[in-house]
Amino acid sequence: MHARIRPGGTVRGEFQVPGDKSIAHRWLILAATGRGRSQLALLPGALDVRSSASCLAQVSPSARPSLKGWVSGVAEGGESQGFAWGGSFEEGAGSNLVVEGKGRTGLSRADGALDCGN
Repeated sequence: MHARIRPGGTVRGEFQVPGDKSIAHRWLILAATGRGRSQLALLPGALDVRSSASCLAQVSPSARPSLKGWVSGVAEGGESQGFAWGGSFEEGAGSNLVVEGKGRTGLSRADGALDCGN
């Protein structure tokens, strides 16, 4: 049996998923490597999530300004235990982020080593 698969249309919509650090890493990667604007709300400001955002800022020129701004805004609030995040998702001035992505072809080589932190 043979099947012909044709590309579909554009997916648009809004999602609200429970807050989770592992999901936050994935959303950051998808936003920075996708095409267009992504609005990420209530991101946890954990050190490892900030490390992911910092690494993505080094390889995604279009997303760099917003990612760097988010990282520095969240870092000012401090963090308990260095790598864990003990607040609620409603807290934190830097928990919302808009990322402009240019797709995977919009990525560039980092100038130096990427520090993934923990």
